Amino acid sequence: MKMVADLVLKRILDVLIGAVSGLFIFAAGTITAQVMPVVFPLISKEFLLSIFLLSFLLNVLLLIVAIYFYRKRDFFYRFGLLWRKNGEAYCPACKNLLMNSKESSLNVAKFWCPTCKEVRQPLFEEGSEVSIEHLSKMF
Repeated sequence: MKMVADLVLKRILDVLIGAVSGLFIFAAGTITAQVMPVVFPLISKEFLLSIFLLSFLLNVLLLIVAIYFYRKRDFFYRFGLLWRKNGEAYCPACKNLLMNSKESSLNVAKFWCPTCKEVRQPLFEEGSEVSIEHLSKMF
């Protein structure tokens, strides 16, 4: 029950932060629209151009960083588990390395998550069990 209350509280805080941010942006836009016609004739064109170029370069840099981090994926999702390219399986809930389970056999692959204390089993989309042979062919 405590987890549900924490989740609800977190969602309420997210909504409040979003609402306050929206109000702040609206107020800043309204103030800027009223102040800029007065301030604009007082600012030199060279200063405005330098501020524009600096803003443009920072936005391009932010875009490059965002693309770099978006493309750099540590895990990929397959059979209901997270995997690395080297064939290690990770828990989808806590992202910790999974260990081979004692329940594993030659035909059925099962993994143990030491953090969640649960057995994780890779499954095909239709719900059938994935064999160890099929997993070994995947990597």
